[in-house]
Order: sequence, then C-alpha cells, then structure tokens
Amino acid sequence: MAGQVKSMTKLIGLGDLFKNTWAIYREKFTLVVGLMILPFLLMMVNQLLTTTENGFILPLAFIIGIIAAIGLIWGSAGLIIVLRDRSRIVTIKEAYGLGWSKLISLIWVSILTGFIIGGSILLFVIPGIILATWLMFAKIIVVAEEEKGMSAVVKSREYVKDYFWPVLGRSLVIAIAVMVIYFILMAIVSLIVGAFIGFGSASAATLIIILTAVVNILVVPLAFIWMYLLYENLKQVKGSVTVDPAKKQGTWYLVIGLIGWVFIIVMLVFFMSVLASLLMGLFVGQALNGLNSQAVANLSTSTLPAPTSLPANLTPEQQQQLQTQLEAMRKLQDRIKQLKGNLPANAPAQ
Repeated sequence: MAGQVKSMTKLIGLGDLFKNTWAIYREKFTLVVGLMILPFLLMMVNQLLTTTENGFILPLAFIIGIIAAIGLIWGSAGLIIVLRDRSRIVTIKEAYGLGWSKLISLIWVSILTGFIIGGSILLFVIPGIILATWLMFAKIIVVAEEEKGMSAVVKSREYVKDYFWPVLGRSLVIAIAVMVIYFILMAIVSLIVGAFIGFGSASAATLIIILTAVVNILVVPLAFIWMYLLYENLKQVKGSVTVDPAKKQGTWYLVIGLIGWVFIIVMLVFFMSVLASLLMGLFVGQALNGLNSQAVANLSTSTLPAPTSLPANLTPEQQQQLQTQLEAMRKLQDRIKQLKGNLPANAPAQ
C-alpha cells in the first residue's frame, strides 16, 4: 500500500524546478561553469582548426575533438559530484579528481545509451523518444550511485517507470528554455560581431567561434542542474530502486538498438543498389542510343556499287552465277533506298 501511495506522488513542479535550478546555478556558479571551461575550450580549438585550409591540421583537429568529447564527459562527472555533495565545499580540482575514477564507466554507459537511443530513433523516431526518456538518468546514476554499465541503464528506466510523461514534459521544458536562452545570447553575439568587425571576414568567424564557446560554458550547466534535480526528486519519490542482474532487462534495449542500426544499414544498401541499377541502366541506355544513331547514320549514307555489264571473258556458268549475284545486290540496293525513304527527317548523318 505504501508503494502505491508513493507511486502516485507528484513530481516537483516547474516553478520550483526553475527556482531551485537558478539558486544552485548562482550559488555554485564558479564550480559549475569552471568544470565546463576545459571541454568547451577544446571544442573551440577543434572548430578553429577545422576552419583552416591546411589539410595537415585536420587530423590534429580530429584528435582534439575526441579529447574534447572525453573532457565533456569528465567535466559532467565532476558537475554531478558537485551537485551530489552540494552541502559541502567541493573544489574544481577535487571534482575532477573524483570524476576521474568514474570516467571509464561513464564513457561505456555513454556508448551504450548512444547505441540504444540512436538505433531506436532510426526505428521511426517514436521508440527513440521513449528510450531517450527512460535512459536519460543513466550517466547520473553511474556517478551518484556508483552503478556500472547496463545496471545504470536499467536503473534509469526503473526511476522513470510510472512517471514517463511528467519526466518527458519537464525535459522538454528545460530543452526549450535552454534553446531560448542560447538563441538570445547568440543574437547578442551576432550584434557584437556585426557592430565591431562585420561579417564575412576570417576575424568575424573566429570571434563567433570564441563567443559561442563562452555561451555554451554559461548555458550547458543549467540543463545539467535541472536534470540532476529531476533525478533527485524521482529518487525521493520512489526511494532507492534495485535491479536484478539475473533478469537481464537491458538485453531488450540492446536488441532494439541493434534492430534500428541493422534496419538503416539494410535500407542504405537497398537504396544504393537501386541507385546503382538506375545509373547503370542510364549508362547502358546512352551507349545503345549512341550505337543506334551510328547505325542509322551509316545506313543513310551507305551505297552499293552495282556493275551494269558483265566481263566478256567469263564462261557461261560464271556469267550465270555473277548474274544471280548482281540481281541479289540490286534487290538489296532497292531495299536500302526504301529504308532511306522511311528514315525521320532529323536522323543524324555522318
């Protein structure tokens, strides 16, 4: 009975979520923003390198991009630690140090959730939305509850269970709010660039990349804080959930993701084969059309010499044979003339 009452408890309201998110953002501003500086600076360097025309720099940009992605996961681990232990003072160095021990598990869970959600989105989007909502707390659980792999994935679904629509609704609200804030700040960036430098130059592109990194550093922590508070509220409402490893519930999520990836690969192969067939048919058709045009041109200009008299030194048998051959040549020549008369007026001629 207690479980039924708990499952009917409403989640935190949007007003309180906004208020609490903003309060933590202001209180922990230096920490939450500081943890985002390193990964987004690396992303900024990656973008600056990719805008250069030097082909030798592109491999370096690729490596820096991978390091930036890992740095973002590492920074998010530190941010979760700051939010989990917000009742005490945690330094940036300590947060990074504690997050380091969770980095491998976080990368693995990121790969798992990316594979599952990415594959399910390929199955006509709706399954992707459902699984993205179920699994959105998996990375938080890795750090906050020290779970690993599929246990964190399944546990996220257990927290969201019975609260799918409230969780989805609150997630959409913060997504829209962050997008609005982001676009407002980017509009300010555009005004600054337009007023001081103007658009179209390399300096303007560089300044936009730098200011975009600053905007990301300021905005992204808001979404992290919101999602952590939502997870914390679910945990308060439902209590600590447990996962039975023997049931292997996560296997079905992997199967769904695999089906999606296999489906898109099969469809790509199918469309590529159809495209190849169409191109081959077009090529062969053009080649045959060229041969037919050449044949028509040759036919329209061809003539057969037909002798009008027979040599005098032939035997009667030879004269008879040659006469028969000449008759056949004359009939063929008459047939060619008939065909030439039936040719269209625009038939190509050599």
